[in-house]
Amino acid sequence: MSRARLKAYRKGRWAEVLAAAYYMLRGYRIVSSRYKSPYGEVDIIARRGRSLVFTEVKARANLDGALESVRKTARGRIERAALHYIAQNPAYNDYAMRFDVIGVVLLWNLVPVRFVRMDNAWLLGA
Repeated sequence: MSRARLKAYRKGRWAEVLAAAYYMLRGYRIVSSRYKSPYGEVDIIARRGRSLVFTEVKARANLDGALESVRKTARGRIERAALHYIAQNPAYNDYAMRFDVIGVVLLWNLVPVRFVRMDNAWLLGA
């Protein structure tokens, strides 16, 4: 892995850890992180009550476009991965689903500066 790629990987992974902590502090339970299916990947799957939240985390140098950077093709992959997760975990069949995007602005030394969560960033199939 190149140096630049390793740096981007670490930055993204750290943003995911911060996002998971954010959810836990708000009473969510992290049921899976970095969930991979044949259809795509979900960064964080969190549960609170009878709701499952499938979250895409974006680490950026600034928030311009961070939340909008999840394009339709990526949303489709996340949705298919979410449906695969539920199919593999039938206990969640009757849970409500929500898709969030979290944008994290990190300084060069990985210190978080800003944190923005967009609840219900999109609807299933939209």
